[in-house]
Amino acid sequence: MVMPSVAEVKLVLADNIIKLEKSIGRKNTYLQELEDDRKTLEAVIYDRDNGVSFPLNSAYSSYAAWIDQLQKEVTAGENSILRIEREKAELVAAKYYIENAAETPKP
Repeated sequence: MVMPSVAEVKLVLADNIIKLEKSIGRKNTYLQELEDDRKTLEAVIYDRDNGVSFPLNSAYSSYAAWIDQLQKEVTAGENSILRIEREKAELVAAKYYIENAAETPKP
């Protein structure tokens, strides 16, 4: 297997840096969605626990189905935030490599 040159690796990393920066830039959006999902989950559980009639026009078949979906959305949001934290480390590593990797191997 032929290893790519340092220049080729830098090109790939430069492209990846753009993607990482865009993803990291969406963190506030993910945080807002996560907060909305948590508040909605809390409200739906409150309604269920306090005997509020299940809405007839709901897209969900029951409180249980609605709560299950909201819990999945909360988990997905939490995973997105964790992924962004990993991406921050990847971004630092990629920038460091681009700035410091020697173009030609040292003998």
